[in-house]
Amino acid sequence: MKPKPSASQVNGRYREGLDRDLFSASAGYQDFNGSGETGLGRRMSAAAALAEQGIHADRDGLHLLPPEQAKESATLQEECKEFLGKTQQFGEIISDFITVMESRAKVIESEKLKAIGLGNRVDSEQETRKRKQLEMQVGGRPV
Repeated sequence: MKPKPSASQVNGRYREGLDRDLFSASAGYQDFNGSGETGLGRRMSAAAALAEQGIHADRDGLHLLPPEQAKESATLQEECKEFLGKTQQFGEIISDFITVMESRAKVIESEKLKAIGLGNRVDSEQETRKRKQLEMQVGGRPV
């Protein structure tokens, strides 16, 4: 049983066929207008006929965009990829920053609670001292 060709093989053969049909310089074929031009004349007239229809041909195949716009489009695509990469990197940096800030916030919160606890302890110690002083003044009887 013969193996089935892959999609890229089929596309490659199709493209090769287009290249042969559009760009081959074959003697004996007449141009569309019957002028009898062959070779380079045929190649130019086929490219011109395609260009009139808004289709541009080059080594990479057929394109709907003019070459200048295709080049600008490719440049813009690369710039967009760079921008997306930088945006993702920025997002990662922000994520790391948030993680660090959250851990710092936990440390600050625990220190704040310790400070509040110590403040309460100091207040209660002052009250305890006042009570002890009153007990001593009264003569040893608890107030």
